[in-house]
Amino acid sequence: MFRSVVKSSDNVTEASFKIVWNIAKAKKPATEGEFLKNTFADCAESLFSEFKNKDDIIRQMSKLQLSDSTVTRRVEVISDDLLSQLLKYIASAEYFSLAMDESTDRTDIAQLIVWVRFLKGDTFAEEMLALLPLTGQTRGEDIHSAMMSFFYGPGKKAGFSDY
Repeated sequence: MFRSVVKSSDNVTEASFKIVWNIAKAKKPATEGEFLKNTFADCAESLFSEFKNKDDIIRQMSKLQLSDSTVTRRVEVISDDLLSQLLKYIASAEYFSLAMDESTDRTDIAQLIVWVRFLKGDTFAEEMLALLPLTGQTRGEDIHSAMMSFFYGPGKKAGFSDY
């Protein structure tokens, strides 16, 4: 009995992560989760009217956790997981290279984008590693400071702080 409740809860959580993934990929606001949940609820009766387990399906859909705060937290979890996976790939690579570019966003905040290139299997992979805000000026020492903060923060997992 308890196992089926846990499994059901796991399925709902997995489904909500998949929905959040699509919300994030489409660059939609976190409030889209509630909109989608309400849309599902409105359509479910018609879509599943001929299904024998219609009530079970509708009950499962109503359990989806898609409030704006939940969507925000799940985007952060997904983001942390993607960074962790990328750092593991980099840590296992024999060599890697970094490329950086500084630009100013539309709110006049200087941003440093960092790309990493590394050998992944038999092919080279190139991924965005970080987007770091630069406080103050954009001199070499400011860029160095931002990079060192990354290397000794999130980048420490990949062994960047060893270099």
